[in-house]
Amino acid sequence: MQTSNKWTALQVRIAIAILSLNALALSKNVISLIIADLIQTYPEYPVSTIQLIFSTTTGMAVVGSLLCIWLEKRMTLKSMSMLTLVSILIGGALGLVFAKTSVPMLFLSSILIGIGMGLITPLNGINIANHFEGADLVKMNAQNSVAATVGSVVFPLIGGLLVVIDWPCVYWIFFLSIPVMIITIIVQPREELQRAPRVEGGAPAKVKVWSPALICWVIESFFAGLCWMVYQSNASSLFQGLGFENYAQMASYGSFLFAGMNVIAATTLKFFCRKFGKPCMTGGIVLMAIGLFMLAACSSTAMLWLIFVATAIIGFGFGIFKSASFVFLPITLDKGAAAKGFSYFNAANVLGNFLTPYLITSTVTQMGGTIYTRYILSAVICAGLSVFAIATQKLKGTEKIAG
Repeated sequence: MQTSNKWTALQVRIAIAILSLNALALSKNVISLIIADLIQTYPEYPVSTIQLIFSTTTGMAVVGSLLCIWLEKRMTLKSMSMLTLVSILIGGALGLVFAKTSVPMLFLSSILIGIGMGLITPLNGINIANHFEGADLVKMNAQNSVAATVGSVVFPLIGGLLVVIDWPCVYWIFFLSIPVMIITIIVQPREELQRAPRVEGGAPAKVKVWSPALICWVIESFFAGLCWMVYQSNASSLFQGLGFENYAQMASYGSFLFAGMNVIAATTLKFFCRKFGKPCMTGGIVLMAIGLFMLAACSSTAMLWLIFVATAIIGFGFGIFKSASFVFLPITLDKGAAAKGFSYFNAANVLGNFLTPYLITSTVTQMGGTIYTRYILSAVICAGLSVFAIATQKLKGTEKIAG
């Protein structure tokens, strides 16, 4: 692919729109900060029901990812961005107004926020694939990953401060969609609808979406999301089980380290894409498996250093896998299949996140296992996924990005 040393004015505008939108991509996680307050406010509801208020945002993100396939042929990318932001804004407003009075309205809030968040990743993937190629494609995806990772760190910090004021105030986070709307209106060009390629004579060409490569990557995306969420959702329990009184603080250190390694993975993405090509995605899966096995071995406070080393390896591995996917999917898929490809890949990843409590936590609980059993199980799954990724590499190809 061709690459340029300097971006055009259009590319700069597109980049600003993409980065501002992607900064919101993980802001839904702030809802987890108020689960304890919701449980106290609504004692008449089972704890599992209250916890669903947060997990619903993840489940509906799957719907949002798949909805992108339908919307892409009916709306411009600018209109889709605005729809995404309006959905998040309305969801945040409902949460703020009804936080202390109505559980059903909180579920509606989570549905709207989740759908909006689910649209962001495939929408930005399409936008990047349409306007960047070669080394520019790698650079833009790296910046996109950094924006999401920084947002994932900053929003919980802001959310924590808002909870101190009054816990429903955490929903003010979603009002940040307003300045992003203004940015989108100003910089995102109003483009034509995405059209399917046409054959000679004007008839729509048949676009092949499912290929062996995409099938493999969707499978890998699902299980990577499943195993990553095991690490993420059990971090505080791990430190608590080791006897740390400040276990929440220790878990937050781990989250910062994980996010930091995601940023490093994104900023070094160009090197890996040029040096190793598509196999760097497989390498990311292998690193995750190694990190999870290391984490499963951390059974005493003396191994605190190993916990953070394992966290760094998991964070870097997942960062490489996820960031590189948005470089190699568009050059692998047929023209016109990017929207569906990105949507399926992201939906699989989010679905893995959503099913972690049911496929991992519940299974281990029924077996009478401990927190370590969850990590061991996820490590074994990720190891199996590594074998699958290595075995199917020929189907996915080994193309490299030219510098």
